[in-house]
Amino acid sequence: MKLSLRIKLITILFFLLTPFHYSFSQSKPSIGEKTIKPTLPKDQLPVGSEGPKSNCEQALPSIDFKSFLAPKTIKPTLPRTNNNNINLSATNISVLQKAAEIIKSRPECRVQLQGHGGATKLEQQLSWDRTNVVLRYLVEKTGIAPGRFNFEYGLEGDINMVDISLTSNEGPDSVPAPHPNLRTTGH
Repeated sequence: MKLSLRIKLITILFFLLTPFHYSFSQSKPSIGEKTIKPTLPKDQLPVGSEGPKSNCEQALPSIDFKSFLAPKTIKPTLPRTNNNNINLSATNISVLQKAAEIIKSRPECRVQLQGHGGATKLEQQLSWDRTNVVLRYLVEKTGIAPGRFNFEYGLEGDINMVDISLTSNEGPDSVPAPHPNLRTTGH
């Protein structure tokens, strides 16, 4: 027999003789798409393996701070433009309410908050302020436990965005303001 045919036969026999159990992913697939994950039964897992982790990896809608200008009645420490706004718009509040429903339905998952921007001290502080506003809203207005959050700021990306996702990873739930003297007010 030729070598390539022999390899194909060995591969086919391997897959036919290896016991796999298939389960559907808990995350919602796209319309018409099914996600199948092969998993071994617990008694066949390698020593020291806990098996598949809970399926907490899910992106939620991001909060966009460039779509809203702050009211002029607030006297901020920085001039208010759409570039350094930290107030939540009605659209952002609606997005956060929907995200909170998903978060509450998945109590086994942590919530990852990621603020972007960080080339300057002002951008780092603005990223922290925006991420903190999202965290405070989710804790104070929707009742999500503060210990469920992973708080990151100053990441590469659009400075006007705070990304929200579910995760099984641990991380800091609070981080001190990097430059408190540059903190924005009015939130």
